[in-house]
Amino acid sequence: MTAPLVRIINPNRSPAKNNRVLTKLSLSVVVGIVIGVTVAACGNDQTAQPKNYPDKGTPQAQLYMEKCSQCHAAPLPSTHTGRMWPSVLQRMQMRMKTKNVQPLSRKEMSIILGYLQQHAKSSPDKP
Repeated sequence: MTAPLVRIINPNRSPAKNNRVLTKLSLSVVVGIVIGVTVAACGNDQTAQPKNYPDKGTPQAQLYMEKCSQCHAAPLPSTHTGRMWPSVLQRMQMRMKTKNVQPLSRKEMSIILGYLQQHAKSSPDKP
């Protein structure tokens, strides 16, 4: 452990130069910690508040939450407009195949799409 420190603090250098080297090293460590904490905070937060899915007790909502949370947290239906959901579901079908997850049947796709479109946001501008 002392070998790297000896290379950082060099007795043959001026104290001012050694201080600059230590300052740069300290700054690099702090930046690394900040980046690490930021990346960790952006990860899958298991402590986040549970989502309030509309009609949560219905068979349609249950099917949606079951199937669409196999690989990730199922987004709220209001995440997209009704017109956007078909392409989102198609993209997820492709991903399921690449992850060796059983894709949705036509019936499941129809039920889930109906649920999502029923509770979708009305326009792209609406939050």
